[in-house]
Formats: sequence, structure tokens, C-alpha cells
Amino acid sequence: MPTLNSTYYDTLSLTYESAFAHDTVLDNGCGTGKPVLSTLHSLGHDVMGLDLSPAMVEKAKKNVPRGRFVVGDMRGFEYHGNKGQEGQEEGGKLDAIFAVLSLFPFTREEISSLVLKWTRWLGVGGLLCICTLTVDNMPKESLRAGYGGDGLCVQGITSRFMGEEIICTCLTKEGWRVLLRGMGFEIVDERTDSFIPPKWAECDPESHFFVIASKV
Repeated sequence: MPTLNSTYYDTLSLTYESAFAHDTVLDNGCGTGKPVLSTLHSLGHDVMGLDLSPAMVEKAKKNVPRGRFVVGDMRGFEYHGNKGQEGQEEGGKLDAIFAVLSLFPFTREEISSLVLKWTRWLGVGGLLCICTLTVDNMPKESLRAGYGGDGLCVQGITSRFMGEEIICTCLTKEGWRVLLRGMGFEIVDERTDSFIPPKWAECDPESHFFVIASKV
């Protein structure tokens, strides 16, 4: 996973360190735990990571020893609260949920279902922090499948990642705004940053869209 631009964390620091210290954060598609959970844990947050890859989770456990990690598919995962001292589930909502470059393999319907599920897990004022790819700055030749009926999403986009051709689903920036507001979120901040991977990574250039939304 490419390293996130530092401006993303500059934005988060304005909110997190003052208002969300020691709160619970879930990272969907956490990979090795860097840079998201390692950064948030260093600021005093209780962190939890979810990833489909057992190998990634093992690395995450080493990188963030005091974090909690689960191997699983985010589409089927259910959050039931924090673990108590005796291992029993406790109630409570999450304070923040992250999805960093982990949503584009899914269909539009699956992305919508995930956001709806995350809405239930967050308390009022909780933050949903997303970094993803959007259609807006993609080359036209990669958009052969065409836009959906409302013009807010393209499915079946081809992209080169780590030497492999992958199939992506990407919303437009407006598509994300419509989705999040429709699920009961208020947009707190958004920005776009260009990422040029090193040649050895064999990846196409990427335009990353960062959006932070608060549950109303």
C-alpha cells in the first residue's frame, strides 16, 4: 500500500489529538498496520485492525503490538463492541473508522452496504475517514465500462497494481458526497493528492481522494 501523504494526518491532528484521545478506532483493510494504526496508536488511541490476509495481520501485530487484529473480509465482519478484561464483549460505539485504499475492489452495492454498516457502528460525532480512488482524474481509456445511470460511479475499471491488472469500482467525488450525506454524515474535510509510485512497484499513477465525514 502506498504511504499516505502527510497532509492527511495534518488534517486529522486538528480533530483527533484534542477530541478523540484514547478513543476506539477501527481500520478496515489495515494491511501491515502502517501508517494508519501505528500513527493513531502513538497518539493514544485504542486501535483495532481488520484485514483479509493472515500474513498482513501477523505483520500488523508486530508493528502495533498493543493493537487488536482480526483476519476477515470486511463485507462479512460485524463489530460487537470492545473486549472486557475477561474477554467478554462490551457495548459501545466506535469513535472512528478508517478505510484506506481498500474499497475499490468491491462493487458499488458492496461499498454502499459497508458505509451503511459503519454508520451503525459509529456514535454521533464519530468520524469516517476514507482514502480512495475516484473517477474524476482517471485517464479516459481506463473508463471503458462507462458511467452508471446517475453518472456517479464507474465499475469494471482496469488498473495496474504491483505488476497485476486489477478491476476496480470508483465513484466520482460527488458520488462520495451523495453517498455519505445520504447515510447520515456531514463532510468535515476533503482533498485530493497525486501519488506517483516508484517504477519498481509496477503501478499506475494514482489520484487519491481523502474525505473525512462526521456522523450526524
